[in-house]
Amino acid sequence: MIAEIVEIRENGILHVVGFKVGTQKLYMMSLELNSVKIGSFVELSIKPLSIALAKEGCRKTSFVNELTSVVVEIKEDELLSSVTVEFEGNLLESVLLKESIKKLELEKGQEVKLLIKANDISIKRVL
Repeated sequence: MIAEIVEIRENGILHVVGFKVGTQKLYMMSLELNSVKIGSFVELSIKPLSIALAKEGCRKTSFVNELTSVVVEIKEDELLSSVTVEFEGNLLESVLLKESIKKLELEKGQEVKLLIKANDISIKRVL
C-alpha cells in the first residue's frame, strides 16, 4: 500500500507517523525512523494477522486506525478464514478464526472497518 507521510511527531525515541492513503488517514508508531520526512511517499506493510474487522455499530475502541473498506472475497477453511478487503484501491488481507466470520455475518460487498494497532504498521520502503 502506497501512502504519503503527512505528519511526524516524536518524543525522545518514540515516533508517531501519520499517513494519507486516498481520503483516509492512518498512523504508525515506531522506535526507529530513518530517512523519511513529511511529503515522502512510502510503501506500508501490515501483517494479515494484525488486521481486525468490525461492522457497523462498533462501539468506541482503542484503535487509532479504523479504516473504511469493502469485503471483496472470503475464503473459509476448517479453522481459519481469509478476508480480502478493498481499502482506497488497495487489497488487504485479514486472517481470522472461522467463528469470527460467522459472528460478524460477513458477506462479499459489505462495508467493514479495518482495525489496526499503530504498532502493527511498518514502512516497507521509501519511494
